[in-house]
Amino acid sequence: MTFECTKENLQHALAINMRGIDNKASLPILSHILFEAREKQLKLLTTNLEIGITSYVSGVVKEEGRCAVPAKILYDYIATMPLKKVTLTTKEDALIVESDDFSTSIQGSTADDFPLIPEIEKANTVYVRGDEVKHALSQIIYAASRDESRPELAGIYGVFSKRGICFVATDGHRLAEVTVPLSKKAEEITCIIPGRTAQEIVRILPKVEEEIVFKIDDGQIQCTIPHESFSGGRTELVSKLVNGKYPEYQAVIPEDYKASVVIDRQRFINSLKTSSLFSKSDTNEVQVTLDKKKKRMDISAEASSVGSNVSRVELEDITGTDLSISFNVQYLLDGLSVIDTPQVNMSFSEEGGAALITPKQKQDTLFRYVVMPLDVN
Repeated sequence: MTFECTKENLQHALAINMRGIDNKASLPILSHILFEAREKQLKLLTTNLEIGITSYVSGVVKEEGRCAVPAKILYDYIATMPLKKVTLTTKEDALIVESDDFSTSIQGSTADDFPLIPEIEKANTVYVRGDEVKHALSQIIYAASRDESRPELAGIYGVFSKRGICFVATDGHRLAEVTVPLSKKAEEITCIIPGRTAQEIVRILPKVEEEIVFKIDDGQIQCTIPHESFSGGRTELVSKLVNGKYPEYQAVIPEDYKASVVIDRQRFINSLKTSSLFSKSDTNEVQVTLDKKKKRMDISAEASSVGSNVSRVELEDITGTDLSISFNVQYLLDGLSVIDTPQVNMSFSEEGGAALITPKQKQDTLFRYVVMPLDVN
């Protein structure tokens, strides 16, 4: 194999593929990156057997071939090189890396030992803007469960339909839902995306208005991401899906409310952070009390080892009745931190019931965040 490209393009692709490396894997080959040079492109492949990442780099293929080399030493070495043309050449199982001022040989392994990354051919195809998917997943991913013994709740539920992609995450204590419009209409399909897969998609996706492609079949999902930064370059991430049934989450979202308020988001966050200093460390409890007559929300916390605090926030609007509910303050802060509008709506189902938080804007239903109350008894 002999392949020439710019150092910048190669380093960019390597940085993405490093996301698929498992440095603690029992199989040494899983710490390697597989190179395949053919048809004016270099293909880079890494996998941890759950996620497979394939990147393509344009360049000049002088001789086709393939090799597998340790990913970390190659990535670290390429990072030290100047921004010049790089030539990759194989000699038996070694990779020779050359530029005007450098020449290095990195010992690799037999390419045939590298695991196959499955390709998705017959699948449902969905087209959507990558920056919108990145933003949407960032708004909900924190709400997924960290308990790997419940893989369904540790994953992200995806509903692909004609109206868009609805992503949902819940750990049983709070629930986040967001909808992304599609570039083209798609057939309806549902799946559970592993939490780590969703995290890697967020990390890999650039913050530009490029269209990405999801392909979904029985048991697998593939996300194809083009890259403006290097000509002809793209990344394909393939992952297994979670085999299971997602809970009927719609039942958690309240339909009727005893009270609703409009509140300045930043003032709400600041008051919650102040009260959190006095909340009990085991429950993070704060009490939210509405006073319709004074058009005010009181946020209070008390811990015997620290003291007590009451923060008062003026409301921009309030409807319904007075009530008082205890919440985990961190759950409230998590939801508020991903909303980017100046004001938020907060609706309360009943005394001691769940609360719904949405951005105050024309399309309030694009993002919904439900927080369950704390059982203080």
